Amino acid sequence: TIAYIKESFSQLPFEYVSFYAPTFTLNESWVRKLCSDMKEQNALHPWKCTTTQFHLDRDLVGAMADAKCFRISVGIETFEAGALSVLPKHKHEARIQFDRIYGWCQEFGIELNCFVVVGLPGTTVDGTKVTFEYLSKEGIRIRPSIYSNYGLLRPDMAEQEMVHFLGRHILPEDSGFSQAERMRLYQLAFVMDKTTSATINIPVNRR
Repeated sequence: TIAYIKESFSQLPFEYVSFYAPTFTLNESWVRKLCSDMKEQNALHPWKCTTTQFHLDRDLVGAMADAKCFRISVGIETFEAGALSVLPKHKHEARIQFDRIYGWCQEFGIELNCFVVVGLPGTTVDGTKVTFEYLSKEGIRIRPSIYSNYGLLRPDMAEQEMVHFLGRHILPEDSGFSQAERMRLYQLAFVMDKTTSATINIPVNRR
């Protein structure tokens, strides 16, 4: 991995490295070794990653920051109690864990990017709005996506039909939300984005 990063930066003026494994920090020892080896091998470039809330701790976040990690993305889904009950048990305390991670990121100067699912079964429009408002803290970027029901997939489904159901831009009419509620959810998903430090601090190639 480090050899690939070094070779890439030697050939082109990349701005940063993106680690997009959804469970990037699942193997904590691997990440710690990556951080220490990047320092030892003079391969320190700004980088970001996507991972889960439940595979982060303060020491690991600190080690990542020391190795030039500038942004961590985590999935929130929702903080709404009614919807949390249908999610895996380890996600029931998502809000408590989020507050810890937010504090660690503030402490070590890492930007926090949060993925929120809009239209998740069990949620309400007002509850979704509360989740957005709670996350609207300094330095946090909210990245909403429309809920996709993979249970609707069929082996004989045409590509256009699959895109309609799973394109993350359209809430199916049978989602349980009225037309008026769907319009309010679209407002949350596509209109409430705001400029944060995560936007301002995106590295720019000025060559």
